[in-house]
Amino acid sequence: MKVFIPAAGTGSRLWPLTANRPKTMLEINGHPIIHYLVSGLISNGLDDIVIVSGYQQQIMVNYLEKAFPAAGLKIIHNDKYDTMNNIYSLHLAEPYLKGSDILIINSDVFCESALLQKAILAPLDTMIIDSHAAYTREATKIDLDPSGFISRISKELAAGESKGEYIGIMKLSRHSASALFTRTKAFIEDDNTQVWFVYALNEILDQVELKPVFTEGLAWEEIDFIHDYRRALALAQIPEKTF
Repeated sequence: MKVFIPAAGTGSRLWPLTANRPKTMLEINGHPIIHYLVSGLISNGLDDIVIVSGYQQQIMVNYLEKAFPAAGLKIIHNDKYDTMNNIYSLHLAEPYLKGSDILIINSDVFCESALLQKAILAPLDTMIIDSHAAYTREATKIDLDPSGFISRISKELAAGESKGEYIGIMKLSRHSASALFTRTKAFIEDDNTQVWFVYALNEILDQVELKPVFTEGLAWEEIDFIHDYRRALALAQIPEKTF
């Protein structure tokens, strides 16, 4: 299984904290967010990791080369990071991911190690979902069909219709990943590049069967705004949780 980490964005909503670094390089307890993701993956036996960089990318690249010199990290630079959303990053990563089962983790996710391990051990074709999240306007929400499969993925989904929030971690079989790559390519060819790749995934839910794996109280934070970063800093101080 390969791992895909999109990390190209400018993190503009975290300004001025991201004025001179990618948001995945924001520090928590002395380490950047990307450190917790990569070290957690490697400790669980996953070192075939594809990272798409973009904004201020050399800062992250230098850190990763120093912190994980023996890891099999493949870093791809997205030079259109400021004009296209992460659907283009997935498109760039396709040649290195195709033909494999894939674990996808957003680079701004900070979570306890038990939750990352839960995602790694989850069945293929699952998304990690928090069914008790307090939805914000930025939350990517999901709905389920009567059989328990994910039937819709959207930030626009009304809170009352949602069965939970996607936390930025999913696991796809090679079949589902191939369908996603095909739909992603169609988005790119139609110049529909200002969207997240989950919007392409939403359009192929009739071809793939995704099920939720719930966080069940395990701690996480997706860091989009300064108040998210503050919550992550507070979360890291909880002594019984290991990050």
